[in-house]
Amino acid sequence: MNSELITLLNRNVSDNNTIVYSLRQLSNDILPFTQTNDFLEYFYIYFKNSNIVVAPNNVYFRPGQFYEFNRFENVAYEDWKSLILQSHTTVIPSTEYVTDDIKTEVITFIQPLPLHSYPEPSGALVVPIPQSKMNVNLQ
Repeated sequence: MNSELITLLNRNVSDNNTIVYSLRQLSNDILPFTQTNDFLEYFYIYFKNSNIVVAPNNVYFRPGQFYEFNRFENVAYEDWKSLILQSHTTVIPSTEYVTDDIKTEVITFIQPLPLHSYPEPSGALVVPIPQSKMNVNLQ
């Protein structure tokens, strides 16, 4: 695992200014994954302790605002947080996902972080995969 990721997962920070460099570095470090794997074209990491979302090339200090523009249709913000912070790997079957007002059917993979973080994870990796990409690869 990425050293910045491990540091951010283990850090309990009330002042997000102290971790800006680590967040930016992690965002840059994960960017190449989007260019090398069709299934990882878009993903994000939610950090529970600092209440921050990191996506390739972006850092969101207001997860509520992030969720406004990147959300599961008909799932409230608090329900989203509960869903992604479960203590086990989860696959959400085909669901409408809204990004910048564009709706797409996605199958979502959620991995608690760090791996095997029972009973309470410090974060989660969320990968919404467009169903159309899955269909193409399954044919």
